[in-house]
Amino acid sequence: MSPTVHNGLEFCWLTQEDIMRFLLSSIGLFSAIPTLSIDTLGIISPEFLAVGYHSFASSAIGAISQSLVDQISVAVVDDDGTLIGEISPFALSCCDETVAAAITTLSAGDLIAYIDCGGPTEEIARVVEARLKERNLEGMLEEFAIESSNSTILSSSSSDEELPSPTRTLSRAGRYSRSTSYSARMVRRAEAIVCHPGSSLVAVMIQAIAHRKMAKQKEKSVNVSGKPKHSLDVNRDANKSKNGRSGATVRRLKMYDTRPKRNTKGKILKNDLQSKELPSTRIQPDRRWFGNTRVVNQKELEFFREELQNRLSSNYNVLLKERKIPMSLLNDHQKQARVHLIDTEPFADAFGPKTKRKRPKLMAFDYESLLKRADGSQDAFEEKYGANTSFEGSEDGFRDLVRHTMFEKGQSKRIWGELYKVIDSSDVVVQVLDARDPQGTRCYHLERHLKEHCKHKHMILLLNKCDLVPAWATKGWLRILSKEYPALAFHASINKSFGK
Repeated sequence: MSPTVHNGLEFCWLTQEDIMRFLLSSIGLFSAIPTLSIDTLGIISPEFLAVGYHSFASSAIGAISQSLVDQISVAVVDDDGTLIGEISPFALSCCDETVAAAITTLSAGDLIAYIDCGGPTEEIARVVEARLKERNLEGMLEEFAIESSNSTILSSSSSDEELPSPTRTLSRAGRYSRSTSYSARMVRRAEAIVCHPGSSLVAVMIQAIAHRKMAKQKEKSVNVSGKPKHSLDVNRDANKSKNGRSGATVRRLKMYDTRPKRNTKGKILKNDLQSKELPSTRIQPDRRWFGNTRVVNQKELEFFREELQNRLSSNYNVLLKERKIPMSLLNDHQKQARVHLIDTEPFADAFGPKTKRKRPKLMAFDYESLLKRADGSQDAFEEKYGANTSFEGSEDGFRDLVRHTMFEKGQSKRIWGELYKVIDSSDVVVQVLDARDPQGTRCYHLERHLKEHCKHKHMILLLNKCDLVPAWATKGWLRILSKEYPALAFHASINKSFGK
C-alpha cells in the first residue's frame, strides 16, 4: 500500500487486524504460558459437578455446598447432556437469605433464573410462596415474605410469561424458555464455546472475545422487528418499504445534523469533520522562560540586610512572614565568630602520615616532660599570686570554710530545667521585675538566650509592686525599660486591679 502524504510528511495506514496479528505473534516473547495448550496448563478438569435441568434444586444441595467450598460452578444440563447454564458460587453469594427458600422449592433451571436476576421476580416469588405453603414451611415463608417486601427488584420486575413446572415436559423450542426479565447474559451463556484441548490459551481467549462480540451484535439485532419506531430510527428493513427512508439515508441525515462543540467564546473545540492537527508546541526563546528570573545583586542585598537589622533591633516590631524571607542570605556572616580549625589543628596533623587525630591529646608524652610542666606551673603560680597563698577573711582574720546554703537557693539544675521547659512551650515570655530594684531582678542570661536561640519568641517586662515606690520612680523605670522591651506597670494591691 502506498503511503499517504500529509503536510509534507508520509504516513502509513494500520488496521486493527495488523495490530492484533503483531501482538499475537509477539506475545510468546513476554511469557511462554499463553502459547501452551489448555490441556498442558491443567485448565480442563474431567471431574465437574452437574445437575439436571428439571431436577429439584434441593437434590443438588451437596453439589452446591461443594461448589461454595471449591469456588467452582455447578453445570446444569438437559437430558441429552447439553449444557444449559450454571449455578455460580459468586451469584449465590450475592443473593440474600431467600435463596434458601428458592433452593428448597424450585428446580435447577428456575434457580438459575432466580440467582441471575439478582432477586425473585413476581412469578417466581408467587411460585415459591405457594410451594412453601404446600409443604407447611411457615417459618421460611414468613422470612421469605419479609425479604421479598424489602427487595426493590420485586417492584421493578414484571413478566407475563408463566414459569414452567419442574415436572412438566416442554417442546424442544420452548423447553428452556425464560421470563422476559431474565438476564441477557444467560443467552450468551447457553451457547457453549467449543474448543480443542490442544488449543493454546491465546486461541481460547480470542475465541471467547469473538463469541462475546458476536453475542452482543446478536442482542442488538434481536429487538429489530423491521418496523422503525420513528423517522430517524436506523433499525429498519429496506426491502419492505420502497418509498420510505433506508438505513443509509437516516445515517446520512444524522451526519448532516452533527454540530461542532464550542466554548463560551464561540471557538470550535471539537468537530467530526475538523482537522485534528495540533498547533505548534514549541516554546518561544523569551528571557522570561530562559533567563534569571529571581536574582538580586550585592548592593540590594546589603541595603535589605541593613533595613531588616534596623527593624528587628526594636523589640516592638514583629516579623510575620519569616519563612518567605531568605534569612540565610540576610545574615551577616562576617560579623559572626570564626572557628579557627586550621590554627588549632593544621592540615598535616589531620591528614597524611603525621596525622595525630586518633592519638590521645596529652599534656605530656613522657615522665620527664610531665615533671618539667609541673615545675613550670608551680613557678607561674607563685609569680602570679606570690608566696603567701593565704586569703584574708573578715576584719578579725577569720572566714567561713563552708558557703552558706542561702546563696544556693534558686541555682539548682532542676529549677533551670523547669524554666527552659516553660520557655520552649511559650511564644511570649513575661519577665516580672520588682519595682524597688528592677535591674537587680532582671535575668540577663534569659534575655541573651532568647535573642540568640529563640528569635521567634518575644519578651515583655512587667514592673510589679509599683505601689511601693513613688509614681515618679515608676514612670522613670518605664521610660528606661521601654527602650529595650515592652514594659508594663503593675501593683500588688488587691483592691486596685489595673495599677496606680
